[in-house]
Amino acid sequence: MDPSSACQRLLNAAVQDLREKVQIAGIDIASEVAAAHKLPPINRGDRGAEDIENYSTAKLIDLSYRMGLLSRAEWRKMTRAYDIRRDLEHEDAEYEAGIEDCIYIFKTCVDAVLSRDPITLIHVSEVKQIVQASGPVAADPDLLTDYEHAPTPGSWRSSSSC
Repeated sequence: MDPSSACQRLLNAAVQDLREKVQIAGIDIASEVAAAHKLPPINRGDRGAEDIENYSTAKLIDLSYRMGLLSRAEWRKMTRAYDIRRDLEHEDAEYEAGIEDCIYIFKTCVDAVLSRDPITLIHVSEVKQIVQASGPVAADPDLLTDYEHAPTPGSWRSSSSC
């Protein structure tokens, strides 16, 4: 396999992983974030998964950042990795992947996406059960772990531009 193909396959794997993580995080949240940041619309319900599958790579990276799945630095690196891959795909005769391109794409994809487990969002019903329980209650350790990884409140609703 040539370096260009290796770079493309690795980035494609990371993008597919992001698609799955967006769906796990929730179609409803993805839909709201897309509307708030003027990204292509995502329907709620069953059609939402299809909409996410049809999202372009660049828009998916933007959506993942806006949902809090990627930090700003990771978003910039993933965007740069996508630009490198796009150059390799469209300018084969002019541009061949060098070892530095492969290393950058590999490190970015693994660090920002592939090495991370999907985020499981806290459901209101989980917290509601704790609040409404009679007697002493302790939060489930999984709930506390999920809360540690939650995006900053309101960060995905921010309308500031990139």
